[in-house]
Amino acid sequence: MSSVRSLVEAYYETYGRHDLDGLLAMMDDDVRIHFPVDEKPKTGKEQIRAAWTLSFNVVIPDIRQELNTIVVDGNHAAVQFTEYGTVHIPDEAARKAGLAVRPRPYAMEMGSFYTFNSRGLISEIRSFWDTGNFARQLGIDIGIIQAMSRGSTQVLSLRPAVPPARRSRAQPRRPSTSTGGRSATAAASASTGIFRRSQGLICGTGWTTSPPGCTCTSRSRAAGGRRS
Repeated sequence: MSSVRSLVEAYYETYGRHDLDGLLAMMDDDVRIHFPVDEKPKTGKEQIRAAWTLSFNVVIPDIRQELNTIVVDGNHAAVQFTEYGTVHIPDEAARKAGLAVRPRPYAMEMGSFYTFNSRGLISEIRSFWDTGNFARQLGIDIGIIQAMSRGSTQVLSLRPAVPPARRSRAQPRRPSTSTGGRSATAAASASTGIFRRSQGLICGTGWTTSPPGCTCTSRSRAAGGRRS
């Protein structure tokens, strides 16, 4: 079996070519991939193929990931990377959701954890990023991003968040409780769930603790606190 570091590097090189067959060949048949915009993990190669075919061919055809840091511990690897891309919501779906039909570029710092089995195949990926920042960069409701992640372009029932009504000068404005198109309560609940699922292991992407033996340095961690 190749070293975990070389396997990770090969994975990102394959991803950069949008070689979906090559990526799936590096995964166990029962692989699980967790994304913060999904309620349940994507499980099995066919489910992943469907979602990533839509991503590579329709939604983010120019997606690329710039590898920054790899930290290896046994058969696990923590990776910090920057993802760049331009989201294209299908014209009909965008119009029916009340969105302008236009390219939506983004750049996001992200982190992923990889677990490899004894055959050197990926058995699990857990990825983390700031969903609120992602939604703000795209200028769309987080619910539409969740629909696209599920592999659905049918976002016809979704609408962008309605802006608050203008208040009179005599009535003070309450502090904003909106986060990425969700209420502050819902956003806080989601963030808490993501943090618990990560088991506090994220490193280099703004979370507070790192994997055992990790010696990498994070600007966010140096500043203190976890990513907002």
